[in-house]
Amino acid sequence: MLKHITKSLVIKVLLLFIGAFSVLALSAYLLIKNFLLKHIQINELNTFLYEYHIIWFELFILFLIFGVLMYFLLHAIGKKIEEDISSLNKYLDEINNKNYDAIIKIENYMEFLHSSLLLKNIVKRLKNKEKK
Repeated sequence: MLKHITKSLVIKVLLLFIGAFSVLALSAYLLIKNFLLKHIQINELNTFLYEYHIIWFELFILFLIFGVLMYFLLHAIGKKIEEDISSLNKYLDEINNKNYDAIIKIENYMEFLHSSLLLKNIVKRLKNKEKK
């Protein structure tokens, strides 16, 4: 379930990035092309359109490279989040089994570390209540 959530999150962020950039790029392409076609002499039109399309193709290649880099970056972040959540889940399972001496190791994100410290305080209280 956890892997599904992190993969889903990575895919959604990547698709959002691709969608937003595609809309902006297509709008810019059409607006610039329309503006320049109105202001260019007819004898220069073929040369201009060829160079214009080459520039946009190069921008598309850069966007593609950036998108691939974003995917790998998001994938790495997702794995780290998955590790921390998995560690928290294991710790909670141990507490549920009344193993109050369980150890939790959060290595990646401070938010999870803060949550784990709060959990440890709760466990101390539970342990003290059971001793009484």
